Amino acid sequence: MKRVVFSVYIDLPEYDDELYAAGNFDKIKECRDIIWRNQEDYAWKCDANYVIINRDAPWFNELYQKLKNIDPEVTHYQTINNFKILCLDKLKYDYDEILYLDSDVVINTDENIFEEFDLSNGICLAPQKFHYLKEFEEKKLHFLPNSRHPITKYMITKELLGVDGFKPEIWNTGTIAINRDHVDKLDYFGEYFVPMCKDLVWKRTLGKYGKNDIKQSFSINNESIMSYLTYSKNINVHIMDDSWHHIYDQQRIGDLNSEARMIHVINKRFEDVL
Repeated sequence: MKRVVFSVYIDLPEYDDELYAAGNFDKIKECRDIIWRNQEDYAWKCDANYVIINRDAPWFNELYQKLKNIDPEVTHYQTINNFKILCLDKLKYDYDEILYLDSDVVINTDENIFEEFDLSNGICLAPQKFHYLKEFEEKKLHFLPNSRHPITKYMITKELLGVDGFKPEIWNTGTIAINRDHVDKLDYFGEYFVPMCKDLVWKRTLGKYGKNDIKQSFSINNESIMSYLTYSKNINVHIMDDSWHHIYDQQRIGDLNSEARMIHVINKRFEDVL
């Protein structure tokens, strides 16, 4: 059984199309060597190789151009988030099981995720768990639409599924554990990918004519597409709860689960974790 743990590292400050990403990247850059050692140590404990994939990979620019042809407003940050899924397709030829880790995920366990979850029976993903969703659906919550907001991702997924009354989980793709067969079953960039993305761009265009229409923020969002595919293709998901994938975010500063096996430092307060 050949296994790999990998992360993606692409220097974003040179791009000016996603200010959010550029600002947070500086914080990652300060701690990247420590995070890489942390992730590499975990790969060693899992008897897996550790790989960092950067912008030198020829398929990054190819993917950016492909997405740009579909959506002229696509950003490099959005491309990177789809790129990490493309890397699963590339790595499946050399490895049976794959663990992807965002560059802000810190490992805090010796437990082998490949042994704890049966990847032949599903993909390991963590739910977003946005606490304000109920208020939004009851129309008690108002917000300015933006492409990164979790509710926007939720609405994209619902639009893709086209099922009234269904409330899908939106998977966080900061960690993904998957085997070769499920990469194939997912078929993320299959024949439906381009028409599906064109449809999202068209709906965004129409949404711009409406006041505060959430569709005006639709984008080629990898978490929405991943969520859509797991439901539409009936792919089983091993849910990584907070004890496995802890999201340390802006809303929970000070509420750090230091016992979690994997800490996703979304607020970039690495000094609290490392």
